[in-house]
Amino acid sequence: MCLRNPPKEALSIEDPSIEIALSMFIALEHSSESTYAKIQRAIQKGFPDSELPTFHETKRILTNLSGVTSVVKDMCVNSCAAFVGPLSDLDVCPECSEPR
Repeated sequence: MCLRNPPKEALSIEDPSIEIALSMFIALEHSSESTYAKIQRAIQKGFPDSELPTFHETKRILTNLSGVTSVVKDMCVNSCAAFVGPLSDLDVCPECSEPR
């Protein structure tokens, strides 16, 4: 994670759909995108007029509100090395020989 442009004042979320989506996204932090989508569909089935943002829209909203962004690196499955810079063309880990 990387913190960029953190908010300087308290956040105020006036749209209840966004507030529900953010609460759901945070509560499901270790769950899959599919789980989020299933809960989103269940809420929209019960409340057809609700317009909950998708998983990716909610992630983007949270990033914009918090200033926290994901930093994704192509890593060995055993966390031995990152396939960046001089290692970016390798197909196996130089430490443990696991495939990329």
